[in-house]
Amino acid sequence: MIIICPNNGDECDKHIQFIPKSAFLITAYLNKNEGSYEEITNIEETLRSILKRNDFSLEIAKNKFNTGNMLCKICEYIQATSFSIALYTSKTPIRSVPNIFYEIGIAQTFGKSVYLMGGNNKKRPSDLGGLEWIKFDDINDLDQKFGDIFNKVNIKSDYYNKIGNLKFNAKNYGEAFWYYKTAYLLNPTTEIKNNIIKINEKLKSLNNNIDISLQREIDSITKFLAFL
Repeated sequence: MIIICPNNGDECDKHIQFIPKSAFLITAYLNKNEGSYEEITNIEETLRSILKRNDFSLEIAKNKFNTGNMLCKICEYIQATSFSIALYTSKTPIRSVPNIFYEIGIAQTFGKSVYLMGGNNKKRPSDLGGLEWIKFDDINDLDQKFGDIFNKVNIKSDYYNKIGNLKFNAKNYGEAFWYYKTAYLLNPTTEIKNNIIKINEKLKSLNNNIDISLQREIDSITKFLAFL
């Protein structure tokens, strides 16, 4: 799969460091002197604790950013993680709203599940009706709300793995790899890893029948297996 950089329109040359069982938080980047800083930070830390109890990590780009392009770092983390959570509450500054929905769009482009979080008084934008909407009045409600999500994680992983099997049997190896990779990031099992190895071995066995497109797939799979 060719990834086009949203910054310059060139092919992405980043070596993604994948993070299985992780969520990327799409959120406002605030200064400590802003009125909403404390509340947003409390929500972020509550989310981090909830995910940790469920063996997931929470990745926030602003905590990783030192030098370089911020959008590039955000794009890397969206690709590297299992799914995304978008925090959009009444405390989200107006200036941050376009960035949040832009990042949601990037996540959806990569086929990531996105969970949109907001207070009960926040209306979901009409063009995001397909996203799962997590409404809460109090951060103490989030434990139960996210319990439902984690109940679905293994189900989704199994589903993607089965679709990967169907794609493999249909000889759609590039699509099979995407489904297996997505399944593995949600729930990194030996079975899914072996399925990815199976694709790699199958593609390499084609020898002289490998074209540029298939060679790209082999390179992508080899890099992913090296990470594993």
